[in-house]
Amino acid sequence: HLAWRQRAWAVVGELLVTRRGVLGRATVIVPRARVRTAHVAASPLQRRLALVSVRASTAAYGARVLATDVTAAQADVLTRASGLGDVAGGLAA
Repeated sequence: HLAWRQRAWAVVGELLVTRRGVLGRATVIVPRARVRTAHVAASPLQRRLALVSVRASTAAYGARVLATDVTAAQADVLTRASGLGDVAGGLAA
């Protein structure tokens, strides 16, 4: 529960920023212009709870997890902010 509460994401200007971790924090900063693909997926448990995970890929760094256990609406905000449109469409329960 504590680790889940320490997760955060934001769209800050031209950057997509995520933070996670309890003892050792990790911050991932992805320039919006560098995002080539976004993948929205849900495990069976996430589907039951109406949650998804968003992973973005860049040419230089490969895939980075942007957000875990977010609603489809939040995933839509992230994918639209990356300039990739409605990638999360149809995931809402």
